[in-house]
Amino acid sequence: MPIQETGELPNQQTPEFMSVNGQQQVKNAEEGYVYDVDPIERLTRFLCLGTEGGTACTKEEELKKENVTSIEKMIADGRGEEAVETIRNISVKRRCAKQKFPVFALAICARANHENTKKAAYRVLPDVCRIPTDLFLFVRYCKEESGEGGWGRSHRRGVSGWYQSFRDNPMRLARLVTKYRTREKWSHQDVIRLAHPKEYSCELGFIFRYIAKGLEKAMELYRHNPTMVGMPDLQKIHAFLEACEVAMNSQDVTEVCRIIREHRLDWQHVNNRMLSQSKIWEALLDHIPIEALLRNLGVMTSLGLFAEDETHVETVLLRLYNITTLHPSDNEDENEETGPERSYAIHPFKILLAYETYRSGSKTTGCNNWIPNKRILDALMEAFHKSFQSLTPTGKKHCLAIDVGRTMGHTVMGVKGINCYTAAASMILTITKVESRFDVFIFSDEYSRLNIDKNDDIKNITRKMQNVNYSAGIDCSLPMFKAIEQKVKDYDVFCIYTCSDTYCGKIHADEALRQYRHYSENPNVKLVVCAMNSKGFTIADPKDEGMLDVVGFDAATPEIIAKFCQ
Repeated sequence: MPIQETGELPNQQTPEFMSVNGQQQVKNAEEGYVYDVDPIERLTRFLCLGTEGGTACTKEEELKKENVTSIEKMIADGRGEEAVETIRNISVKRRCAKQKFPVFALAICARANHENTKKAAYRVLPDVCRIPTDLFLFVRYCKEESGEGGWGRSHRRGVSGWYQSFRDNPMRLARLVTKYRTREKWSHQDVIRLAHPKEYSCELGFIFRYIAKGLEKAMELYRHNPTMVGMPDLQKIHAFLEACEVAMNSQDVTEVCRIIREHRLDWQHVNNRMLSQSKIWEALLDHIPIEALLRNLGVMTSLGLFAEDETHVETVLLRLYNITTLHPSDNEDENEETGPERSYAIHPFKILLAYETYRSGSKTTGCNNWIPNKRILDALMEAFHKSFQSLTPTGKKHCLAIDVGRTMGHTVMGVKGINCYTAAASMILTITKVESRFDVFIFSDEYSRLNIDKNDDIKNITRKMQNVNYSAGIDCSLPMFKAIEQKVKDYDVFCIYTCSDTYCGKIHADEALRQYRHYSENPNVKLVVCAMNSKGFTIADPKDEGMLDVVGFDAATPEIIAKFCQ
């Protein structure tokens, strides 16, 4: 039925609590009819968003169980290897904000009763679990999946392969096993005792003996071995492990600072009692990994490090200004030794979290309090915006619509203080900072313009959204419906940020888009639905090539949207 020139929708409409496409649609948590997402898309949502905190309609454990069932069904349908490759890709490219979700999904695949899936999971274990924290988490999840046992041949071989993957870089392994000694109630000593990794080189054998018996016992085997004299790598590893032992046990601040600088130790190598000394953090500042720097800015500020010497502030600013890219190479590791001059790959969410934590002036745990350094605070926000500057403007006109119903009030990934619409505000900034033509709206069962400009930051945008008190009902057709009603014909793309718990509209969102295409006489108008939780629903019709379902806080989402809109 044609849309009239007045911009009115036709009378014949199907409300959202009724199915418009029969068996193609399913019910969401609010009894509205939506579409199932492809299993890979749901897996991507889980890897990027997790299930922490659940949603307004679904408890955390139930949501987690739904996602586990979805992964298990993929494996049963012969798509297990595809799932493993998706897990690897998202983890390696830093598209997820928390490593625990890819590690958990990989553990499910490793424990599957499907040989090819299991082999694929253990094969990519060193890629996904790049540091011992991830490895210990993987071991824990595998144990939970299989009960008290679980150290069969495949598991032993797979975990051993993690340690053996460092055969060409044993110094890296020495650094990691001293930096991350215990996590998740597991230690390296526990793991190698159960995994029995083979010694492919003298260097690996030395490190394994150090883990199992300590430095002195490890040296006994090599002390009178004449071949050791001609093995400089082994001597370097011994010197490094010896330095770590001193740093962990010494109470001499000057000595520990010297060792930190000489061996480029990290803060985890140092006795906890020494971390209350500003001199220790001064020694760490030049080479501390960027994520560790972000997490400890408050501690350094509380110890007066930035008040004592302005050059320390300049060092931090230089590190923050070099956060320039979202997609590192497969071999790059955010926990490698770093220097002030290199650029860093880091997920935007971690920058946002660091900003919010530092701005608050206190830790969520512990007793540190501080007055934020304004230059550092400004640099953090600039680093967040800068991480998206590589995007190319599309020249398209965007209608950006943020769902502010009750389902969006839940925290993102269990992080206190950052809820779904705060996250959405950060994501629309990635578009408003690049594009010149856009309108921003908020909606639930009502619809209103959100007046923002390029100078607005996340805090301002979130405050403006919180000033509007809408009811719980969610109508995701409103952006298209209102555009027709208000006779706006020049939108090229609608971006809707929602949990897809829509049910109260007079028309389905995908049908409203088709009617807008007809009204605007532009069949190429597109719809991008940005998911804000890991449920398996979307309002986008998967059979319509002009509709795209993406994941909120996937670091690749801004680039995916830009390419889709072109």
